[in-house]
Amino acid sequence: MGISVDKVRSEKKAYHYMLEQYKKDGNKKMVSEMEQYYDLFSGENNDIDMSCKKMHTYFAKTRDKAMHENGVGTLHNMDSVITGIFFPTLKMTDFTQKERLNIWRGKSFVSKAEVSSGNFKAVDVTKQLDIPFYVLTGKYDMTTDYELQKEYFDLVKADKKDFTHLKTPRTALYSKNLKEQRKYFPKT
Repeated sequence: MGISVDKVRSEKKAYHYMLEQYKKDGNKKMVSEMEQYYDLFSGENNDIDMSCKKMHTYFAKTRDKAMHENGVGTLHNMDSVITGIFFPTLKMTDFTQKERLNIWRGKSFVSKAEVSSGNFKAVDVTKQLDIPFYVLTGKYDMTTDYELQKEYFDLVKADKKDFTHLKTPRTALYSKNLKEQRKYFPKT
């Protein structure tokens, strides 16, 4: 799956993209809402406090909505996390009921980790892996920015690695069905 490589750079890039899209679309309401957070993402500073109260408000009230409205969130054509991912994962027959619930328990746990809320930079953690390294990124996904992932992928040393850039978003990646997954990871 996609990896969070540089949380601050990724969020700044997504913020400015979405703000510009709203301006182009003439959506004055969302431009006004987004501009309330402009100070968080302005300038060249990459040392934003991702855990500050204003940032939490942005994430809770504006970010996900803006991501989905602009088609750059988890899935390109998704309007809501609840109807676009949550309900569909609860219906997946490839997983047990407990596994389906654990997907969301894991998301809740990860959202409290530094990789989600802090100034995480993957390059500060590792540049060498002794295990296979696979990255799967979506064409429209700005939650884990393609260019930043590619930059990090090229930097990391691993005996076996592969970078797959999906042109079309698919929910089948959540499947345990190996035949379905092989479409995306034919080399594994």
